[in-house]
Amino acid sequence: MENISQKFAGYSLIIGSVLIVVTMAIHPAGSTVEQILKIANLAISAHSLAIFSVSILFFGFLGLAKLLNHQGNISTLALLFCGLGMVAVMIAAAINGLTLPFFVRANSDATGQNLETLKMILNYGKQFNRSMDFIFIAGISMAMGIWSSIIIVNGKLPKWAGYYGIGLIIMVLLAMAFQFNLASLHGFRLYIFGLASWIVLMGWFLVRKTKI
Repeated sequence: MENISQKFAGYSLIIGSVLIVVTMAIHPAGSTVEQILKIANLAISAHSLAIFSVSILFFGFLGLAKLLNHQGNISTLALLFCGLGMVAVMIAAAINGLTLPFFVRANSDATGQNLETLKMILNYGKQFNRSMDFIFIAGISMAMGIWSSIIIVNGKLPKWAGYYGIGLIIMVLLAMAFQFNLASLHGFRLYIFGLASWIVLMGWFLVRKTKI
């Protein structure tokens, strides 16, 4: 039964990674009232898929945390960081991808002062979304760093996968040091694509039950 659960967790990581990549590939860009009205249906679909994929991924991460758990429960700490990041990104998806399109549609006929107020709300939503993106990046990166370090130390999975995870985190830190905006649509896509590649590796190892 434990092996079956581990395989399901691995498949969840792989499927969830594919879904988040698809989400980012179809994710529309728009910040004005007119743009949001134009892309509303696509935005709602993309962010609904994101919320669904996050749920699947977290089940997979539960399996990964269980596999890598060892004395001190450090792997559980990584799972908590992961959960923090995923809650943040789900809030961002719900606010920016669901609430705002519905809200703009309901107030599409706003004029004068009401229109200015609507624009202020949209800008607030944009900044709120950026904050949640940064929390997601920080939480998931901390989790990936801890799990990658455990892999390197205990050898339950191929150590090169741990070094790969550490390498991705170093790239994130360098991007931040050079003030590359990871919260922009382009920057967030790059982060997600890199993260997804590591998650797929973890999923593949869980499915194959690879040990060295």
